Amino acid sequence: MEKNIKSQGFTLIELSIVLIIISLIVGGVVGGRSLIHSANLNSIISEVNSYKLAVQQYEDYYDKLPGDHNDAQSYWPAPQCVDEATNPCNGDGDGEISSNFEDLRAWQHLSLAGMINENFDGLRAGVSGTRNPGINVPKSDSGWGGYIIYKLSGDWGATDFTNGTINVITSGNTGCGSYMGCGVITGPDAKLIDKKTDDGKAGTGFVKGAGDWNNGWCLTGGEYDLTMKDKYCKLGFFF
Repeated sequence: MEKNIKSQGFTLIELSIVLIIISLIVGGVVGGRSLIHSANLNSIISEVNSYKLAVQQYEDYYDKLPGDHNDAQSYWPAPQCVDEATNPCNGDGDGEISSNFEDLRAWQHLSLAGMINENFDGLRAGVSGTRNPGINVPKSDSGWGGYIIYKLSGDWGATDFTNGTINVITSGNTGCGSYMGCGVITGPDAKLIDKKTDDGKAGTGFVKGAGDWNNGWCLTGGEYDLTMKDKYCKLGFFF
């Protein structure tokens, strides 16, 4: 009895279908990563805007800046509003968020006033540089890591922000041994956020870029280094 022997290989049509399926899978993975990345960048903007709004609402309601509020404990008596030594958590009322750890008290005041949903204790103990993300300063939920700093002062050092008295929300990672922390975003991403919300230039406008405290790797000639793919940048949002 003769047996029919059929080829067991793939036809060109079958191979084409397989290649199309593989291409769709690869495209879906790459596209998914791109969407996640874009969402993270957009969430940075949304996150900062929400904190800016909270600060503005606080100032409108109390006629004082959070952190600098010099009679905060009259609104939130002890033990709600105290420091490590159970002193009142009042600011000094000088119009700046700078001295006496007012940058930590700012988040405590915003929390106590219900202007933000998070709870922050305003205490400076327990972490190098005084900032303990999620405890006394916000830990960014945007996917870029780091933490948020709020400050109103012109003293940011030569590689950071030196434009007089300013409101700033910026970010950093602990572990750099620096007051402002490390960068948490790449040069191209920093420029993209700046371009979406401002003028796209690192040194002008109300969104500004800076490198790591110990170096200027984020910037080249005062502008974002678009060839730098490491996360050496941090951003300041001025308002």
